[in-house]
Amino acid sequence: MRPMKTLLATLALSTATPAWACGQSTHVWIGIEAVQYLPDGPLKALLQEDDLLVYRINGAMFPDGGYSPLTQDDYGEQAHWEPFQTAYLDWIKDTWDPPYTDPEARQHIAFLMGLAAHGMADQMFDGIYLTRSLLTYDGEARWDASVSGADTATDVALCIRQGRQPLVEDVVPYDTMVEVFDRYGQPTGRDVMMRGQASLRLAITYIGNLSEDPEESAAYDAEFPWANGHIDDPDVPGSPKEMQVGLAGYWTTLWDRLNDDFDPTAEAIFQTWPADGSYDHPTDALSIEAQVSVGLSRAVDLDTVTTDRVQVLGPDGTPHPIDLRMYYGNGSNILNLWPTDDWADDTVYTVSIGPGITSFDGQTIDAAQTFTFSTGPAPEPPSCGCASTGGGLFAAPLLLGLALIRRRR
Repeated sequence: MRPMKTLLATLALSTATPAWACGQSTHVWIGIEAVQYLPDGPLKALLQEDDLLVYRINGAMFPDGGYSPLTQDDYGEQAHWEPFQTAYLDWIKDTWDPPYTDPEARQHIAFLMGLAAHGMADQMFDGIYLTRSLLTYDGEARWDASVSGADTATDVALCIRQGRQPLVEDVVPYDTMVEVFDRYGQPTGRDVMMRGQASLRLAITYIGNLSEDPEESAAYDAEFPWANGHIDDPDVPGSPKEMQVGLAGYWTTLWDRLNDDFDPTAEAIFQTWPADGSYDHPTDALSIEAQVSVGLSRAVDLDTVTTDRVQVLGPDGTPHPIDLRMYYGNGSNILNLWPTDDWADDTVYTVSIGPGITSFDGQTIDAAQTFTFSTGPAPEPPSCGCASTGGGLFAAPLLLGLALIRRRR
């Protein structure tokens, strides 16, 4: 690793076990920017309140604090995942009633959405985006040769392109976190979490400084040309920019759960890759781009995710052979479907999810949820001869589809 001379660098770069994930600045950026993709309504209004931004940012940082060399506490690992976040959501519901007009309730909801942004971003980034970098576009040799790791290099790359991310005051609801972790069965001290959060602020500072140093930033940026070059590309599945759409969808399901308005069947899926009704899906089973990925709104009981419940059906209803991989296993949300044979040319496939898939806490998808993709080209836009001076074509509009303290799982 490049020589580092300061305590700041040591805290930022130290880790127990190297792993993939978004860096801290990337987490903050995603947590800030995803709000724009929410539909107009009470959740968007809540998260757009100026005085709640600091809670959302602290929540988006919080889970990685447990990996700091100043803490080394498993609270951080647990905070990444929906089972712990559900315990916190239930605490909020036990304490206040909808429509959550109390200012303190709204602070907790903003912090919860930050936690959810962190955990879901790591799942999408690792399982969809960095997998592409490793297996295809940057390649294993470049990964093996990296001196910093993809989480660090991509964090620097994000700040090069989007600017250093803001440092905000520490407003973590520590006393509540102590209570919720106790309820969850993971006792954690306030002082431990405070040290973790302080470490993350140092990491954000350090990455911001690196991104503004021409020599250092160029070195980090060069380590992963594809991953760094597409870090804010909205057209690449799982990129920090692209995932903001899916994160907004996931936030909506959490809001519905807070309001006892969640339907585990109708809201079973928060995003798909490719998008429903898309065209030109690659056919080569050996290509990473032939993969189909599904974001499930509830973290699942892995034993219920089977090939009789998850299928890709051809036009005649025949299942296409696939392998199923829940990227982070039991209690996670990102499901990858890998074809074991090439997809057929110019064919529309229907992906069917459920029934019978069950969440870790017993909510079941009762009826199959479907979406389609085609390996054929998109149809030509219709012609129109309505112009007063002659015929013409109307073009169809285009639709918008870690720090350094790293994760272990």
